[in-house]
Amino acid sequence: MNTIKKWFFNWGRLSLLIAGFFAGSIQSQLTEYLPPWLLVLSVVFFGVWGLLHWYLAVKTPEPNIKAESHRWEHEQKRYARKGLVVFLSAYHHNKKNFSEAELKECIDNRDYVKMELDNYDITNFGHTLKAIVANLLRLEHCWIITTRAADSRSVSSLDYLPVLISYLENKIDKSKKINFYHGDDYCINISEDSQVCIGTSNLIKRIYKEGLSKHKLEAKEIIADVTGGTTSMKVGTVLASLAKDQDVQVIGAIYDPVTGRPKGGKDSYPIVIGYEPHIVKELDS
Repeated sequence: MNTIKKWFFNWGRLSLLIAGFFAGSIQSQLTEYLPPWLLVLSVVFFGVWGLLHWYLAVKTPEPNIKAESHRWEHEQKRYARKGLVVFLSAYHHNKKNFSEAELKECIDNRDYVKMELDNYDITNFGHTLKAIVANLLRLEHCWIITTRAADSRSVSSLDYLPVLISYLENKIDKSKKINFYHGDDYCINISEDSQVCIGTSNLIKRIYKEGLSKHKLEAKEIIADVTGGTTSMKVGTVLASLAKDQDVQVIGAIYDPVTGRPKGGKDSYPIVIGYEPHIVKELDS
């Protein structure tokens, strides 16, 4: 197929020129030497050839991907969104090993202090909180997507949701009046990766529709952060956000040149990634 496209591309421009030449000739002196039917047939033939060239060669869609690092506070304020989608993972502390009993006690008491949620770089809740803070200036609506394990006896991120909500209610300025949406309606059942991917994609699409119809947001005013969640959830979110005005966000970082590990802390920042198709005007030789 690529060979056919290149062939049409190489000869298509010449065909358009010839079609234009014969079209102009109908009104020129060549009408004295060539029969009109031959001129009309030439215009049709080379015109169709030119259209095939346009369809097969010129109008080839290719992805146009943009990635913008909003490392500084003034950039984050400028590009903050009104709507944000984040993922909450099952809690993990990078330096402490909590027992199941201790974690259950933290959940029951909503003890975000003991869980050290204030330190964004010491637990895996940090990227979720960083994503929220990065959009805090304009943030009005925030959807928190959690997971539910197939075995009801297992602890999943949905169980930790009350702790996060308690933290947000106490630490986020209440004057901002941010609406948080969470719970069973925004929960993904973790069973098998293909279904998780599809389920996440459908949920993201529903959230966009909800934002547009119920909360009067434009698509470009909503962004989904894909730093958290499983790989299949990230893929599902990206595939649901391929429209021109639908961007995704990740919390990136500067890497230590010696260890190759992300530095975290102030060296982590949101990266906005957008995708849109564009029309290729020329084929590669």
